[in-house]
Amino acid sequence: MRYLIVLFVTLSFPTLSYGCVCENIDSTNVVNWIKDADLVIEGEYITNLSYSSETREHWNSENKGFDVLFKVTRVIKGRLLNDTIAIIQFENGSCLTTFDEGKKYTILGDQILNFKCLEHLKPEADSDGEYPPTDNFQPPSYLNDEGSMNYNYCDDQETRYWNEITKNYITLYTNYCTTYPASSQIGKLIRKE
Repeated sequence: MRYLIVLFVTLSFPTLSYGCVCENIDSTNVVNWIKDADLVIEGEYITNLSYSSETREHWNSENKGFDVLFKVTRVIKGRLLNDTIAIIQFENGSCLTTFDEGKKYTILGDQILNFKCLEHLKPEADSDGEYPPTDNFQPPSYLNDEGSMNYNYCDDQETRYWNEITKNYITLYTNYCTTYPASSQIGKLIRKE
Protein backbone atom coordinates (compact mmCIF):
# COMPACT_ATOMS: atom_id res chain seq x y z
CA MET A 1 0.00 0.00 0.00
CA ARG A 2 1.37 3.38 -0.97
CA TYR A 3 0.69 5.95 1.68
CA LEU A 4 2.54 7.88 4.30
CA ILE A 5 1.56 8.82 7.81
CA VAL A 6 2.89 12.28 8.50
CA LEU A 7 3.31 13.78 11.96
CA PHE A 8 2.21 17.42 12.16
CA VAL A 9 3.31 19.64 15.03
CA THR A 10 1.75 23.05 15.35
CA LEU A 11 3.40 25.72 17.45
CA SER A 12 0.20 27.51 18.38
CA PHE A 13 -1.38 24.35 19.75
CA PRO A 14 0.85 22.04 21.81
CA THR A 15 -0.77 18.86 20.50
CA LEU A 16 0.30 16.24 18.03
CA SER A 17 -1.95 14.95 15.29
CA TYR A 18 -1.60 12.49 12.49
CA GLY A 19 -2.72 13.01 8.93
CA CYS A 20 -2.90 10.76 5.94
CA VAL A 21 -0.89 11.91 2.95
CA CYS A 22 -1.22 9.98 -0.29
CA GLU A 23 1.04 9.72 -3.29
CA ASN A 24 -0.70 11.22 -6.32
CA ILE A 25 -2.18 9.00 -8.99
CA ASP A 26 -2.16 10.51 -12.46
CA SER A 27 -1.76 9.49 -16.08
CA THR A 28 2.02 9.08 -15.64
CA ASN A 29 1.81 6.44 -12.91
CA VAL A 30 -1.70 4.92 -12.94
CA VAL A 31 -0.44 1.81 -14.76
CA ASN A 32 2.10 1.20 -11.96
CA TRP A 33 -0.57 1.58 -9.29
CA ILE A 34 -2.76 -0.96 -11.05
CA LYS A 35 0.21 -3.29 -11.53
CA ASP A 36 1.07 -3.12 -7.79
CA ALA A 37 -2.47 -3.97 -6.66
CA ASP A 38 -3.63 -7.58 -6.34
CA LEU A 39 -7.16 -6.67 -7.42
CA VAL A 40 -8.66 -3.53 -8.95
CA ILE A 41 -12.44 -3.37 -8.81
CA GLU A 42 -15.48 -1.14 -8.88
CA GLY A 43 -18.56 -1.66 -6.76
CA GLU A 44 -20.58 -0.62 -3.75
CA TYR A 45 -21.07 -1.12 -0.03
CA ILE A 46 -23.47 -3.88 1.09
CA THR A 47 -23.13 -4.21 4.88
CA ASN A 48 -20.62 -3.85 7.69
CA LEU A 49 -18.17 -6.36 9.06
CA SER A 50 -17.00 -6.04 12.65
CA TYR A 51 -16.16 -8.46 15.40
CA SER A 52 -18.37 -6.32 17.66
CA SER A 53 -22.05 -6.74 16.84
CA GLU A 54 -22.77 -3.33 18.43
CA THR A 55 -20.29 -1.64 16.09
CA ARG A 56 -21.72 -3.54 13.12
CA GLU A 57 -25.31 -2.54 13.99
CA HIS A 58 -24.35 1.09 14.60
CA TRP A 59 -22.66 1.52 11.21
CA ASN A 60 -25.42 -0.40 9.42
CA SER A 61 -27.96 2.04 10.92
CA GLU A 62 -25.87 4.89 9.47
CA ASN A 63 -25.80 3.18 6.01
CA LYS A 64 -22.03 3.43 5.85
CA GLY A 65 -18.95 1.64 7.08
CA PHE A 66 -15.21 1.02 7.01
CA ASP A 67 -14.78 -2.78 7.02
CA VAL A 68 -17.56 -4.00 4.76
CA LEU A 69 -18.98 -6.60 2.43
CA PHE A 70 -18.79 -5.13 -1.04
CA LYS A 71 -20.68 -5.96 -4.25
CA VAL A 72 -18.31 -5.90 -7.22
CA THR A 73 -19.91 -4.51 -10.37
CA ARG A 74 -16.74 -4.36 -12.47
CA VAL A 75 -13.36 -6.09 -12.35
CA ILE A 76 -10.55 -3.98 -13.79
CA LYS A 77 -7.69 -6.26 -12.73
CA GLY A 78 -7.85 -9.78 -11.32
CA ARG A 79 -10.42 -12.51 -11.36
CA LEU A 80 -13.39 -13.22 -9.10
CA LEU A 81 -15.63 -16.25 -8.75
CA ASN A 82 -18.20 -14.35 -6.72
CA ASP A 83 -19.42 -10.75 -6.92
CA THR A 84 -19.31 -10.25 -3.13
CA ILE A 85 -15.97 -9.62 -1.43
CA ALA A 86 -14.81 -8.25 1.92
CA ILE A 87 -13.07 -4.88 2.12
CA ILE A 88 -10.91 -4.33 5.20
CA GLN A 89 -9.20 -1.10 6.24
CA PHE A 90 -8.19 -2.59 9.55
CA GLU A 91 -7.08 0.03 12.08
CA ASN A 92 -5.93 2.51 9.46
CA GLY A 93 -6.57 5.54 11.68
CA SER A 94 -6.54 8.77 9.69
CA CYS A 95 -6.21 6.77 6.44
CA LEU A 96 -9.68 5.24 6.74
CA THR A 97 -12.22 6.01 4.07
CA THR A 98 -15.96 5.74 4.53
CA PHE A 99 -18.12 3.63 2.23
CA ASP A 100 -21.60 5.13 1.85
CA GLU A 101 -24.64 3.20 0.70
CA GLY A 102 -25.63 3.93 -2.88
CA LYS A 103 -22.21 5.23 -3.97
CA LYS A 104 -19.80 3.39 -6.27
CA TYR A 105 -16.09 3.13 -5.52
CA THR A 106 -12.99 2.17 -7.46
CA ILE A 107 -10.52 0.23 -5.30
CA LEU A 108 -6.90 -0.81 -5.71
CA GLY A 109 -6.60 -3.58 -3.11
CA ASP A 110 -4.09 -6.04 -1.71
CA GLN A 111 -5.47 -9.46 -0.83
CA ILE A 112 -5.54 -10.58 2.79
CA LEU A 113 -5.14 -14.34 3.02
CA ASN A 114 -5.33 -14.59 6.82
CA PHE A 115 -5.21 -12.67 10.09
CA LYS A 116 -2.56 -13.20 12.73
CA CYS A 117 -2.76 -11.83 16.26
CA LEU A 118 0.68 -10.61 17.36
CA GLU A 119 -0.37 -10.88 21.01
CA HIS A 120 1.05 -7.56 22.11
CA LEU A 121 -0.78 -6.47 25.22
CA LYS A 122 -2.64 -3.21 25.04
CA PRO A 123 -1.02 -0.69 27.38
CA GLU A 124 -3.03 0.30 30.42
CA ALA A 125 -4.37 3.83 30.67
CA ASP A 126 -3.59 5.92 33.74
CA SER A 127 -6.27 7.46 35.99
CA ASP A 128 -6.77 10.29 33.45
CA GLY A 129 -7.38 7.81 30.62
CA GLU A 130 -4.03 8.62 29.01
CA TYR A 131 -1.63 5.99 27.73
CA PRO A 132 2.01 6.25 28.79
CA PRO A 133 4.65 7.01 26.15
CA THR A 134 6.63 4.04 24.93
CA ASP A 135 9.92 3.46 23.15
CA ASN A 136 8.56 0.18 21.77
CA PHE A 137 5.91 1.48 19.36
CA GLN A 138 3.98 -1.30 17.62
CA PRO A 139 1.93 -0.42 14.54
CA PRO A 140 -1.71 -1.35 15.10
CA SER A 141 -1.74 -3.55 12.02
CA TYR A 142 0.09 -4.25 8.79
CA LEU A 143 -0.21 -6.56 5.81
CA ASN A 144 2.99 -8.51 5.14
CA ASP A 145 4.25 -9.74 1.76
CA GLU A 146 2.70 -13.20 2.33
CA GLY A 147 -0.83 -11.74 2.66
CA SER A 148 -1.05 -12.06 6.44
CA MET A 149 -2.71 -9.17 8.28
CA ASN A 150 -0.74 -8.88 11.50
CA TYR A 151 -2.40 -6.93 14.28
CA ASN A 152 -2.14 -6.19 18.01
CA TYR A 153 -4.48 -6.01 20.98
CA CYS A 154 -6.52 -9.01 19.90
CA ASP A 155 -7.70 -12.38 21.10
CA ASP A 156 -8.14 -15.83 19.57
CA GLN A 157 -11.90 -15.48 19.12
CA GLU A 158 -11.54 -12.21 17.22
CA THR A 159 -8.80 -13.70 15.03
CA ARG A 160 -11.07 -16.67 14.23
CA TYR A 161 -13.84 -14.23 13.24
CA TRP A 162 -11.60 -12.42 10.73
CA ASN A 163 -10.09 -15.65 9.40
CA GLU A 164 -13.61 -16.97 8.78
CA ILE A 165 -14.21 -13.88 6.61
CA THR A 166 -11.11 -14.74 4.52
CA LYS A 167 -12.39 -18.31 4.10
CA ASN A 168 -15.78 -17.13 2.83
CA TYR A 169 -14.83 -14.07 0.77
CA ILE A 170 -11.90 -12.73 -1.18
CA THR A 171 -10.69 -10.10 1.28
CA LEU A 172 -8.98 -6.88 0.20
CA TYR A 173 -6.98 -4.42 2.25
CA THR A 174 -7.44 -0.81 1.20
CA ASN A 175 -7.49 2.70 2.62
CA TYR A 176 -8.09 6.35 1.79
CA CYS A 177 -5.11 6.39 -0.61
CA THR A 178 -6.35 3.45 -2.68
CA THR A 179 -10.14 3.95 -2.65
CA TYR A 180 -11.85 6.53 -4.87
CA PRO A 181 -15.41 7.44 -5.79
CA ALA A 182 -15.93 5.79 -9.16
CA SER A 183 -17.15 9.10 -10.62
CA SER A 184 -14.01 10.99 -9.49
CA GLN A 185 -11.22 11.94 -11.89
CA ILE A 186 -8.93 9.24 -10.42
CA GLY A 187 -11.70 6.64 -10.42
CA LYS A 188 -12.32 7.32 -14.11
CA LEU A 189 -8.57 7.26 -14.86
CA ILE A 190 -8.18 3.85 -13.20
CA ARG A 191 -11.26 2.47 -14.99
CA LYS A 192 -9.92 3.68 -18.34
CA GLU A 193 -6.68 1.67 -18.07
